[in-house]
Amino acid sequence: MDEALEKQKLREAMIKKRESISRDEFESKSRAIKDNIFSLPEWDKASIIYTYVSMRNEPDTREVIERAFSEGKTVCVPKIFGKQMNFIHIESLDELKKGTFGLMEPDDTGEYVKEPGLMLVPGIMFGEDFNRIGFGAGYYDRYFSGHTEDDGWFLVAVGYDFQLRKEIPREEFDVYMDVVITNEGILRRK
Repeated sequence: MDEALEKQKLREAMIKKRESISRDEFESKSRAIKDNIFSLPEWDKASIIYTYVSMRNEPDTREVIERAFSEGKTVCVPKIFGKQMNFIHIESLDELKKGTFGLMEPDDTGEYVKEPGLMLVPGIMFGEDFNRIGFGAGYYDRYFSGHTEDDGWFLVAVGYDFQLRKEIPREEFDVYMDVVITNEGILRRK
């Protein structure tokens, strides 16, 4: 089976599993994930937090966003433009509205933040090899094309314990994460 087809089958099974968790499990696991994010020394050091806005039973990021605001950090969330994604600075969750794919997005200010920072990266499945399988559109991989180990970005994959596998299929354009966080703990590559 080719890698793309294998990834698609994994995506479908994992989305189904993620969407079937109970409200209690969602809240409990999201709380543990947030605690793990906040325990990162990189969180304390970061002045800019890039994060997706959670949806469809993804680990909750709204409290992460609120805490970043309260700590005086710059918060940037993605906005989709065709095949590209840019990050826009927001000062309140009230600035968001449903956009592409039903994602909560900010208005297009035309001012895109590209300065390195700590980025929370969503996904469908994560590997202990620090690879991830996203939703299949390649937005994060394209955003980080040309990414190097020492360019100042700190990439944090965020998911539930059942989304973590020893290894997952990899394609040449996939970008490695620096840390994988689940409700069970933190895996660190650097």
